[in-house]
Amino acid sequence: MKCVVCGKKAVVEHLCKECFQKQHSVVERLKEFKLLFCTRCNFFSFKNKWYSADNLNDAIEKAFKKNIKFKTKKCLMTITPKIPKHKPNPGVRVETTNKIKITSQIKKINCEEIYDVPLSVKFTICQKCGKEGTQYFEGIIQLRNQDNSDFSNVRDFILNEVEKERKRGIFVTAEKEVKGGIDFYVTSQKYLQQLAQKVFKKFGGELKVNVQIFTRNRQTSKEVYRVNALIKLPAFSRNDILKIKNNLIKIKSFSGKLIVGTNLKTDKNVKIDYNADYDLVATTKDVKEVVVSKKHPSLEVLHPETYQSTRVENATKTKKDKVNVVVIEEKIYLI
Repeated sequence: MKCVVCGKKAVVEHLCKECFQKQHSVVERLKEFKLLFCTRCNFFSFKNKWYSADNLNDAIEKAFKKNIKFKTKKCLMTITPKIPKHKPNPGVRVETTNKIKITSQIKKINCEEIYDVPLSVKFTICQKCGKEGTQYFEGIIQLRNQDNSDFSNVRDFILNEVEKERKRGIFVTAEKEVKGGIDFYVTSQKYLQQLAQKVFKKFGGELKVNVQIFTRNRQTSKEVYRVNALIKLPAFSRNDILKIKNNLIKIKSFSGKLIVGTNLKTDKNVKIDYNADYDLVATTKDVKEVVVSKKHPSLEVLHPETYQSTRVENATKTKKDKVNVVVIEEKIYLI
């Protein structure tokens, strides 16, 4: 049987494969559109909404998938952008042609459709990235207690965590030293609260979050809030030693309101409430490296002050010739 349109051999519905495909396109809608692409975060704008992308090619592919409508879900689309040489600076516009290949199966016939679709790409800086380098902020992380030996590490942790969110348009737009600490001005109040919780769980201390009405948006009439997150670091840090109920606890980490540590006498892990009564009996500055003077029958080291051979309270053996110890209440403990 021949195709009723072109005379070639018919395969289905009295049509050849080529004529069948022309009459059974799976594309219901494919419109030309303009693409806005942020040069800083790789986000792209489609119908006044911003979406994430890995790069320009990824943005073009995602934008076309949002712009095209199929008659059936059983089809596959591949896009091959042809982007001319350009400088991706804000305000630059690039005209591209995109080859779109769509494969589908209709009535057991494998069909293929190819379109050459023009696209105009304009490079810009999105509203979020435009906040960088400005005085804009939605909240403040108030880091306090500079006497904590971890203070500089916490500062670096905050800045590094925010830096990871750069592509999401989140920045620290100001870092101001104040009495007892530092204030970090952050462009996202939602992320600020998440980060404050992360710092609190990792480094311990006290966390207080205060939400205040700042102003009212004239266009939307919605109230605009500012968030202050106060993080007061504890008087002790990781690897410091606390005396709690006659137990010596070396701090390993923090878990919110709990201190996670090791009992120096029993070498067992313990969890203690942050508000428990304690005495800070040693810090990392008190740790000394000493020479092992005797390994049998019990472990002894040269006292870091008197240089006398002295028994170690919490260890019986070691293979090392030098070890780190701390002196607490005239007794030596291996760290």
